[in-house]
Parts: sequence; structure tokens; C-alpha cells
Amino acid sequence: MSSITRSTSPDIFPVSKSWWASRLFPRSRIHSEEAGQRIVLGEIIAGVEPLGDTLRAIDYITGIGAFPTVCIFRPTIGSDMEQVPSPRYEDMLIIFRHLYEACRRNNIPIDVTPNIEVSLIVQPGDTRYLAPHTFASSLYQSEMAMARWLARPYFAWKMQPKKITASDVLTRPVARGKGPGLEISASADWANA
Repeated sequence: MSSITRSTSPDIFPVSKSWWASRLFPRSRIHSEEAGQRIVLGEIIAGVEPLGDTLRAIDYITGIGAFPTVCIFRPTIGSDMEQVPSPRYEDMLIIFRHLYEACRRNNIPIDVTPNIEVSLIVQPGDTRYLAPHTFASSLYQSEMAMARWLARPYFAWKMQPKKITASDVLTRPVARGKGPGLEISASADWANA
């Protein structure tokens, strides 16, 4: 785990002492540029760190253009943190309102990709109902609706069933006939493996 600051007590959870989030994100950006791939880190566990640190983490993640997701901390029986209390409802309300507003302020697209259903985290699109309804939020929702509409052909194309071919080595033998003593047809590579 990484922390946005060093304020989180190591007694609560094992924060990485060598890779604080303030150092991890810039390093990730350098690595993604070198590898030629985008890397997005944005999972936040809300309720473990002080409220202000969680809000700063959301601002940092959205400020670099990443898509943050928030998991609400729940103590698990038998874990090292089973005695740590669950976060207060009022704090989670502040966090989720802030999450939505941070995405809106930084123009992070939310709910554009279809069929993303995750049960353990709260995505920014899920928080729209908690944020105050303003002209800015209405405009943002209109922009996201337009982005969804414009992205539909792309996602329809990407979600088309595609034929997947495997090499003979990976193809399982095909059984022919019925009952005991089936005739097995296999490629030479499979039979010799």
C-alpha cells in the first residue's frame, strides 16, 4: 500500500516506506513513457487514512488525468485490521461528493465505457447522485452523454465476437463417436506432447 502522505500510522496498515504515492505516480508516468503504454493507478481505500489525505489523493489522481476508484474500507474478521472501525457514513458522503466534483473539474470521462460493473469499488459515475445538482454538473452530464453516444460505434466494434484460433499444440483432442471406446483424433504435436 502507498499513502499520499506520511501521516498514516504504520500501526494501522503497512504503508510502503520506500514508495509513497507522491513518488509512485511520477515514477509510473516515467515507466509508462518508456514502455510506450499507459498505466493508470487510482485505487483508493477510503476510511483508513484521515479524511483530508483521501481528498488530496482524489485531487492528485484526477489532477494527473487518471480515473480514480474508491473502495470503502471494511474490517475483515481474522485480519490484522479487524479492530479498525469502519468509516463514518458522513465521511464517505464527503469523499464521494468530492470524487464526483474532482472528476467534473478535471473533465475525467465517467460512465462512457459500457458494461463496467464492479461490486467492491465505487466508480465516479456512481457518485453523481450524491453530488449537488448544479448547472456545471448538468453540463458535465450532458458532455458525458454525448461522449457515450459518440463512443457507441467504437465499443460495438470492440465487443463483436471474434474468432480465436489456437495452435495445434494447444488444441485439445476431439472425441468422435458415442460411449466407451471413443475414437480420439489428435494432431501429431498433441499426441507427442
